Amino acid sequence: MLDVKNMNVRQTMSQSQDLSHIRAVLFDLDGTLVDTSGDLRAALNYVLQKINRPIMDESHVRHLTGHGAKALLERGLRDSGGLPEDIHMDELLNDFLSYYRNNLTVHSHFFPGAEAALKQLQDHGIALAVCTNKPHQLALQLLSELAGTDYFQTIKGREAVSIPKPDKAHLLEALAALQCNPDDTVMIGDSYNDIEAARRARIASIAVDFGYSNVPVSTLKPDAIISSYNDLTPCLATISASHQLHKL
Repeated sequence: MLDVKNMNVRQTMSQSQDLSHIRAVLFDLDGTLVDTSGDLRAALNYVLQKINRPIMDESHVRHLTGHGAKALLERGLRDSGGLPEDIHMDELLNDFLSYYRNNLTVHSHFFPGAEAALKQLQDHGIALAVCTNKPHQLALQLLSELAGTDYFQTIKGREAVSIPKPDKAHLLEALAALQCNPDDTVMIGDSYNDIEAARRARIASIAVDFGYSNVPVSTLKPDAIISSYNDLTPCLATISASHQLHKL
């Protein structure tokens, strides 16, 4: 595993523009590119208040996030006393999604440095894609409202692929749309689903340690870990220079 914080600074600087062996970079969305925790928390608390449950603070909700809207709601209900006997889960999920859809970017924003990193990769001619288990239309809406759609040649939400992450099909179908191959691609994510999908697809992976994983990302055994988007291009350059894309 590459530890960016311990990389030789001179080596990193000299390699900072050498991305010649990378043709595509795939990104997870929530907890990787965009901090959506504030709006997800608001939607969850909206539902909890409707059924007279106490609201949850941000740190609690961040640990419930990362596996989709239904899982977030199920975990929120579990931690607040369970599903009420007189209410169907589908009704609460519809309430959650309706509120979230109408308040998608009140608090959500790109993580610091993410847009600059995307622009830098674009300038290097690298194809970019989003691979997210978020509902596809919500992913498109989120990126549109954040003016981020144009960074990506393809966006693959849950319904836009045959089988979502951690299945490798999610990533391979994005690569097919980009006309790129696993051995010149890197996946960036914050969760088990991201790193495991990359492993199954034989794609090099970088984990961000500022996302929503409820375990230390080092335990997921990514090929590298970054703590800031300032580290992304140097990390990719080190991977590119060492020709480790398929091997990492």
